[in-house]
Amino acid sequence: MVKDYTLGLILCDHLRDEFKGDFPEYEVMFKSAFESHTPKLIWKIFDAINGELPENIDSCDGYLISGSGSSVYEQKKWMLSLEDFINELDFKNKPTVGLCFGHQIMAKALGGEVICAPAGWGIGFAKCLIDSDNPKNELGLEGVIAVGICHQDQVVKLPSNATSVGSAPHCKNFLIQFTRKMVGLQGHPEFEPGYISALLEKTKTQLTPLGYSVALESKAIIPDNQIIRKAITKFLTGQKECN
Repeated sequence: MVKDYTLGLILCDHLRDEFKGDFPEYEVMFKSAFESHTPKLIWKIFDAINGELPENIDSCDGYLISGSGSSVYEQKKWMLSLEDFINELDFKNKPTVGLCFGHQIMAKALGGEVICAPAGWGIGFAKCLIDSDNPKNELGLEGVIAVGICHQDQVVKLPSNATSVGSAPHCKNFLIQFTRKMVGLQGHPEFEPGYISALLEKTKTQLTPLGYSVALESKAIIPDNQIIRKAITKFLTGQKECN
């Protein structure tokens, strides 16, 4: 009998009003992205911005922490509550993956440092070089992976015992193994290329002409979303193989 897996999605943002009608809500994006990589996923959604976090940490087999338009160093009340929850996840050794902001707030909660990158925006598509031989590479990704990005902030200091197992030209600590059961990825494998392109156009006025040109050129990169989603699903559910 095939086991069902319950994943908790910690939402740290909502779809911008200007995108509504053109793109689905983030909850739908996540479900669509990950549901094809396991026999059955049951989702529990928690709106962290509005103070929703799991009362029973064991109600889910694993957790995904989403991106956000906010910065972790803003120290908003909901962020501090989320940091406490992340430390509980760490204590209970619960499989957890953070994406973009989720990756950054995991780093901060566990003792690392996040800043607004002096190099400016990372937006478009990036290639991440994986340290495939690192025994702490629990996602099992190999070689070079491509993924959509949209961030100003990045992790510049790792928590103790954390290991960077993947780096990109714009972001050294792109893929972090915080603990054996906790991983952070600076990219957005849950976003389809069309949505990354829409974010790029909305951010255009905040970019230098050169930065915008580089971002446009990066759209020629084909993201490895399916490979990354499969690896994340396998990690969160503990399955040996995911379809």
